[in-house]
Amino acid sequence: MERRRAPPRFPSMPTSRAGCCLTAALVVLVAAACSDSSGPTDGGPVGGSPKIKLIGGFDVTDTAAALLKEPLVVEVRDSSGAVVPQGTVLRFSALLRDDATQEVQVRSFGSLSDFSSDVEAVTDAAGRAQISVRLGYSAGAARLIVAARTLAVLDTARYTVLPGNATSVRLSPRDTALYVGRSLTLRGGVADRYGNFRTEPVTYAVSAPGVSVSTGGVVSASAIGRYTVTATGGGVPGSVEISVVPQGTMASAANTGVGQKILSVALDGSNLRYLADWISPGVSPQPRWIPGTDRIIYSTYNGTYQVLRIVDQNGTVTPFIASPPPTMTHQAEPAPSLIAPVMYFSAFDSRCSTTVYCLHRSGRDGSAPELLGTLLSTLIGPDAVTGRPSSSPDGLRVAFVTTGPVIKVFDYPSKTVLPWSVPGQRPSWSPDGSRIAFVPEGGGPLHLINAADGSGDQVLTPDSRPYMESSISWSSDSKWLLAKAQAGVVDLIEIATGQTLPLAYTEAFQSGSLK
Repeated sequence: MERRRAPPRFPSMPTSRAGCCLTAALVVLVAAACSDSSGPTDGGPVGGSPKIKLIGGFDVTDTAAALLKEPLVVEVRDSSGAVVPQGTVLRFSALLRDDATQEVQVRSFGSLSDFSSDVEAVTDAAGRAQISVRLGYSAGAARLIVAARTLAVLDTARYTVLPGNATSVRLSPRDTALYVGRSLTLRGGVADRYGNFRTEPVTYAVSAPGVSVSTGGVVSASAIGRYTVTATGGGVPGSVEISVVPQGTMASAANTGVGQKILSVALDGSNLRYLADWISPGVSPQPRWIPGTDRIIYSTYNGTYQVLRIVDQNGTVTPFIASPPPTMTHQAEPAPSLIAPVMYFSAFDSRCSTTVYCLHRSGRDGSAPELLGTLLSTLIGPDAVTGRPSSSPDGLRVAFVTTGPVIKVFDYPSKTVLPWSVPGQRPSWSPDGSRIAFVPEGGGPLHLINAADGSGDQVLTPDSRPYMESSISWSSDSKWLLAKAQAGVVDLIEIATGQTLPLAYTEAFQSGSLK
């Protein structure tokens, strides 16, 4: 069942978990008051004990948040059976539910002030006091403690809260991912405005034949795509979204409830594994699968510099470069080659710059790190930034970003920069070698260009769904892109059609890497 959004909380005061806001002298009476049945009693006290007698406005059944027409009226008698003196103070205190809201709300009778968790009233000449009661937001049993402090006596007024009118069909999960051939069961039903579920049945329908849904809400996937399952009940509608995704595994970095983590996860959201911690003073970890392995390379902060680290699926972390050159600091933006044992990356290097990134190349195992930034500065212009690399599949060329920002390509064997450039950020070379994906400066729609000469600029996605200026990843078959939408989740985008499959479970993720 979908977890309901908590309704607005009533004003509260310090209270025990039992929910009774009482003086210490009366706390011992709470358990008895909360378990004993309440209602009128015959005559005065028995055995010389003072008594609170409920006269009216209790044992009422009504809908959530209903203001009860009849006030709660109580009468108090002392140990001799006489009504207590006029002006005796009574305190009316609501109990708390697990969601920290009150089971009922109270206020002084005849007052127009806001309802709250507790209120005091004084007895009249007949030993009686009354207050107004409004039921809480959550359906179920509700209780209100009535206490006379000076007499160390209390009782419980009880109510039953029913769901209100149907306002929606609430289902869980509201947005999810599935693999072809898999299924899930929708949970939930017809609800009132506060999320209380009613008893009306729900009927289901689907937007396209790529998924089917049973009368019991079992959704089965048969084709990749984005689908809507609609539901109706109690005269009101509801719906959920389903992304049926291709098989794959993502590496990403996320801000989680247990810290900042490097992780791996199946594209349908299953098999989530937290592998390592990461720290960054502002530079993205940009985790990347090392092709042909189950290892992930990423950047983190060691307290002094950004450093590249490798983590395996057992969570074992090792340095990428065991002994960096003394001129090198702040390693980041790893870009492994698909086929060749080559890694491009960015780093500060005193031979190039100690304030901006310069392009480097090494073995995939971190061996023989080589500074390319100085050479590129002579080819492009002095003080040029050279970072955000993406290797060609064979490792012989690398797309990178330089001052502009513009995307250029460096040919390693000839030590030349190709004559073309395209304005943009975050280049990503396709595994088949034919295209480079990128995003405009500041984010926007995804673009594709021909890797050979930068021609054929194709806008793949609409302006209405812009993407962040963050790393982009290709599927191994060059049919899909993975990118972080400004809407807050990571999307899969099909190259052939531009179809977008949002991955709702990735809201806390940075953009990821596919394998």
